[in-house]
Amino acid sequence: MQKKISFKNNKSYILKGVLHLPEGDGPFPAVIVQHGLKGDHERPLVKFLSGELEKAGFVVLRFSLSGHKPSGGSYQDVLISQFLKDLKAGLDFLLKVKEVDKKRIGLIGHSMGAFNALMFASQEKKIKALAPIGSYWDIGRLIKSFQDKGKVSEINRDYFVLFSRGTGQKFKVTVKHFEDKVYSKKEELIKAINCPALVIYGSQDDTVYLDDSKMIYDLLKHPKKLKVIKGGDHLFIKSKKYQQQIFKEVLSWFKKYL
Repeated sequence: MQKKISFKNNKSYILKGVLHLPEGDGPFPAVIVQHGLKGDHERPLVKFLSGELEKAGFVVLRFSLSGHKPSGGSYQDVLISQFLKDLKAGLDFLLKVKEVDKKRIGLIGHSMGAFNALMFASQEKKIKALAPIGSYWDIGRLIKSFQDKGKVSEINRDYFVLFSRGTGQKFKVTVKHFEDKVYSKKEELIKAINCPALVIYGSQDDTVYLDDSKMIYDLLKHPKKLKVIKGGDHLFIKSKKYQQQIFKEVLSWFKKYL
């Protein structure tokens, strides 16, 4: 069963999303699934993983972050430090759901959402298993990638605009985003993660690089696993088989560690 939900974050913005509840009374293990930059909780990979995890007996929460419609906030809130507060609000919401086993909570993130998930897991002991998908590491290289591919359509004094050639959509980001203090602490924060982590990367990803996933993997403690999805691009939407492979890996990981 799926139902639309909303909750407030630390700034009293309304964050909107969907709660997935499996059949039965529970308690069930639960997973939060996070989208990437410019995305939302309706992105194909996020929806697919959430729906399949629900069928497999997990409560799942997917929601849109601050500054990402349909949630509240503006481009000035598109900051990793703010997203971590959004995740805390999401976790607090999930812990109030009666069907949830409070001791068995996992976290999935894609792209920027994967980086958020890593940073959040480093400071939140309630996260017992983690699966970052296509996370970036080298921020400078990521910015250059945006510029080289013409994805930056406008640069202003306090914001820049990311442009998607595929959809024609534009997304405004504060120039302070890549100056966020969380980025400067990323290495020590990843080293502080104590839960099992499954790092996933698509071999045809042209947005982030395998080196990024390897760097993250090397910093993580055991138990950990690095899985490369052969043929998978950054969004994993060229073929449904890539999403199915990711789900198979994630399900096995969470069944083992949640």
